[in-house]
Amino acid sequence: LPNLNLIDLPDPPATGKRTDFVYLEVWRALVHPSTSATAKIRVAENILGGDQITFDNGVDPATTLTCVTDFSLGADVYETALNLATAITNTGLADAESRGTDFIFMTFPQGSSGNDFVITADATIGIIQQPTGGSDGNGKPASDKIYIYGNTQSDSGSWLDDDVLDTLVNRETTKRVQLQYRFRVRENVDYKTTPNGFGAVIFPQGGALTEDTNYLYLPCKNISGLNDDNGLWVAGNGDQTSATDLNTVDGYVYAIPICFVNRRNTGGFVPLTNVNGALLSTHTGATSSYIYPPALTVISAGVSDRPDGLFADKIVSTDILDMRRKVVDNLDLGKELDYQFQSLLDNNYKTWQMDGSDLNDIGSGSGDVSHTPLVCDQIGTASPYGNEVGLFDHIRRRFSSHPVIDRVVIEVLPNTSTPFVSVTPSPDLPGRTKWHSFDVIEIDFSNLDVTQDYASFNLTSGSPVYFTDVMPANTQVLDIIEIWHDDGNTTSAIDQSVSLSRVLGLGTNQISVELAVNDTLANGGVIGDPTYKLVGGGSVVDEGSSRRIFIALAVSYTEGNGLTMTPSVTDYVVPPGSFGQGAILETDTANRPTDIVAQDNAIEYALQDGYREILIEYIGERKTDQLVSFNQNTIKLPYKAYGVVPTFSSELNPNKTFLPHLDNTYNPQYREGADPYAYVGISSEFGSTSGLMYVSPALSAHQVLVDVQYNPLGALNTQNEMMLYYRSLAPQTAGAKAGLVTDIVSEPLVLEPLIGSNFMYSIQIGKGGTQISYPYHSPGDQIAFDPDLGSLKEWDLKASGVISTGDFNINTGLLKLSILTPLDISADLTLEGVDKDGQSRVVYTDVDGTAVYTVPLSGASQHKTVVPMLCRVKASSLLFSEDEVVLVLISRYSELDASNYVASGDRTIASVYSTKNRILIGG
Repeated sequence: LPNLNLIDLPDPPATGKRTDFVYLEVWRALVHPSTSATAKIRVAENILGGDQITFDNGVDPATTLTCVTDFSLGADVYETALNLATAITNTGLADAESRGTDFIFMTFPQGSSGNDFVITADATIGIIQQPTGGSDGNGKPASDKIYIYGNTQSDSGSWLDDDVLDTLVNRETTKRVQLQYRFRVRENVDYKTTPNGFGAVIFPQGGALTEDTNYLYLPCKNISGLNDDNGLWVAGNGDQTSATDLNTVDGYVYAIPICFVNRRNTGGFVPLTNVNGALLSTHTGATSSYIYPPALTVISAGVSDRPDGLFADKIVSTDILDMRRKVVDNLDLGKELDYQFQSLLDNNYKTWQMDGSDLNDIGSGSGDVSHTPLVCDQIGTASPYGNEVGLFDHIRRRFSSHPVIDRVVIEVLPNTSTPFVSVTPSPDLPGRTKWHSFDVIEIDFSNLDVTQDYASFNLTSGSPVYFTDVMPANTQVLDIIEIWHDDGNTTSAIDQSVSLSRVLGLGTNQISVELAVNDTLANGGVIGDPTYKLVGGGSVVDEGSSRRIFIALAVSYTEGNGLTMTPSVTDYVVPPGSFGQGAILETDTANRPTDIVAQDNAIEYALQDGYREILIEYIGERKTDQLVSFNQNTIKLPYKAYGVVPTFSSELNPNKTFLPHLDNTYNPQYREGADPYAYVGISSEFGSTSGLMYVSPALSAHQVLVDVQYNPLGALNTQNEMMLYYRSLAPQTAGAKAGLVTDIVSEPLVLEPLIGSNFMYSIQIGKGGTQISYPYHSPGDQIAFDPDLGSLKEWDLKASGVISTGDFNINTGLLKLSILTPLDISADLTLEGVDKDGQSRVVYTDVDGTAVYTVPLSGASQHKTVVPMLCRVKASSLLFSEDEVVLVLISRYSELDASNYVASGDRTIASVYSTKNRILIGG
C-alpha cells in the first residue's frame, strides 16, 4: 500500500542544527466494537392527527414527524405504531420497528453520536427511553473501521471495515487484541550522549491520546513479567495502572529505534556562519550574496542556494543514520565477516555519524551532522570557512595529498629581460637580435610575482608577492618537460625542439638554459619567405630565428598539500539543482584574474575517485595569437585550452567530476591567411597540457603560420580565494566525536569472539601515494593509527602500488595473506585504554593477549596490517546492546619495516564498529 509507513517530520529549525530521533512504538490494544444507541417510545390509543415527535442532536436541523402528514393514523394503535416506525426508518436517523406492539424500538447507527439525540413528543407519544448505549469502541480510527495492520497513522482510505461485532446476535462475542503501532519523532535529541536515541525525554504514548511523562523507556532486561529482549525498549510497569494510563492490554508500550534524521535550518546557506542553512524547496524566489560575492544573486523558485543543491525541508540519504537492527538466529560467520570487512575497506559503511564541525573546520562550527558530513577545504584564504589547504601561486593547479608535478609554460623572445625571465646574449654576438648559440635563458622563481594573471609571467605589480614566499616547503623545479621553437618550414616539416648545450639549477628555483647551435632551416611558416637557422652559431652573423621559444617546466609539490578528507564516491557534491559553480565558491569575484572570461561560471575543477586531490583552474578570456603549426593537421597551443566535446558524459568518464560551464562555441578556432575562422576538430586534446589541436582539411603547407583564438585554462594567482565543498565518510569507529569519548565508550569492553579471519591484510598505499589501491580505492581510511605514534595522516603512507612477498608481487597496494599463527577465539577478548588517533577514530590501545603473524613483505615500507573479527557484545552499553555483533579490527602500523603481524603492546590497537544492518543474535 502506498504511504503505509510514511513518517511525517516536524518543520525544520529556523537556526542551528537539529537531530530528530525516529522510533517505532508498539502496544497491545483491546479493540472494542462500536455499539449503537437505542431508544424506546410508546404510542397512546388517543393519538390524533397533528400530534408530533421531534429528534434533535443539537448539531443538525431537528427532524419532526407529524401524524397524518408524515405517517398515517392507523385503524388501531398497533397499526399507527407500525406506521410511525416506518417513517422513522425512512428518515435515516435510526432503524425502528414496532414488533406488532404499540412500542417502537429504535437503533441508531454505530457510535456515540447516537447518544446526542433528544426525543420530544406530544403527550400521546410517550418517551420510554432516550437514546443511550452508543459507543465508538476502543482502539479504532472510526466507529465502523479498524486500522490496517495496526498502523494508527495509516491513511483512512486503507482502513478495514469493522466486523468485530457478531451480526447474528448484534454483540461482541469475544475480546480482540490488535498489535498497533505508530512512528514517533522526538526533536532535538543529543545523539552524542544518547547514541541509542532513548534518553530522559523519550516518553511513551501507546493507545493514549498523548504521551505520558510518568513513564520512561528502559532496555527490556530484567523486567518483571517479560523475557529479556536485547534491542527492545519498554515503558510501563505491567500493572492495571499502567494499562489504564497507556491504554494498553498488558500495561506496556514497546519501542525500537529506527533512525536519526539530521536537519538543515531555514536560515539560508552562509559559508562563514551557517553552512547547515538552506532554503525551503517551496520558496518562490530568494537572493544570496554568497554565490558570486559580493553581488546579490537572484535565485529562482525551486533552486537551492547551497553548493550541494539541498533544501531545508527535503530529506536525503546523507541526512539519515539507519538504526534498525537485524535479529538473526543463524549466521554464516565466515561470509558475514568478509561482507562487513570488505564493506569497510570500500568505505561503504555508514553506521556512525559525526558533526562535521567536530571533525574539521567548517563555517565557524556550523557544519552539518551526517555519516558523510560536508567538508570545506579553502585555498588562498585564512578566514575560517574551512580547512586551509594552501595558496594559489600562479603555477599550481593540482592540490593533492600525494606528490604532484604541475607544468608551467614560459614564452621567451631573444631580448626578454624581466626579473623573472631574462636572456643573456651570447658572448660571441652580444648585440644580436635573434637566437644565437650560447644565449642563456635564466628563470628565477624567487622573482616570480604571483599576484599577476596567468599569462603575465614577466610583469611585476606595485606590491609583488613572490612564488618562493607562498609555495609549500620543498617545492622544486625538477625538469624541463619540453622546450620548442614557435617556428617551422613550409616546405618540409622540421623538428621544432630547441637544442641545448647545458641546463643548470634543476632541483632548485633558479634555472639556467644555454642554447646550442641549430642549423635546421625555418622560414616562420610563411610560404615563399627565405629560410634561416633556428639558432645561429659558428659565425658572428645574426642569422637565427627571432620568434618565441616556449619552455615547459615541471614544478614538483610534495605530499600533504591536498584535500583534508577523501571525497565520497557515492555522495559527490555535483548538484544538478544548485545555483552557481556547484561545489566551488569564491570569497570575492573582484579578486578574479583580469583576463578571466566574462562569465559568472568561469572556474573549472575536477575530482577523482580515491584521491584527495582537486584540479582547479580558470577559463581565460578569448586569446588571439599567431603560431606556426606542428604539421599540416596539428596546431600545438602552448597553454591548455578550454573545449567541450558534445558527447561528453559522466557515464563515459566515471572517475572524474566535470562541469562544462561554457558550451562548444568557446572551442578553439583557427584560420590560415585571410580565410574565415573554423573550429578545430572535436578529437582535439581540450584541457590537456599537450595543447594538440587537430584540423581538417589539412593546412596548405607542412608547417604554416596560422591565427588561433582560444580560451586558455590558467592557474590562479594569490589574489584568488576559493572554497571547495564535498562529502566524506566520517570515522565509523563507534563513539567517535569531539572531545572525550569515555562518557559513551565502555572501558573495559568485554567481547565474545565469534570468528577471527584466517587472513591478515597488508595495506601499503595511502593518500601519500600516487596510485590507488585495488580493488578498494581507499582501504586504509577507516583503519586507525596508534595514537602514541603522534598525529599521523593517511598521506604518511606514500609507498608505490607494487607490493610483494616472497616470489609474488603485484601492483595493487594491498595483499590478503594467510596467517601463520591463528587468532585465538577460545577466550573472551578484553579491550582497554580508550583513546583517539589524529583523525578522531576511536581505538583501544590495550589488546589483551593477541599475537598473529604472517610472512613479511619483500622490502621495508610504511604499511598497515589488519586482522578482522566478529564478536558478540556481552553487556549492554550506550553504544551496543547485549548480543549485538560488532566488527573488531586488530591493526598495527609499520613505520618502515617489512614485518606483517599484530601483537599486544607493539603498536597494536583495536577498533570496534557497529555492523552494517546492526546484527543482533536472537535465541
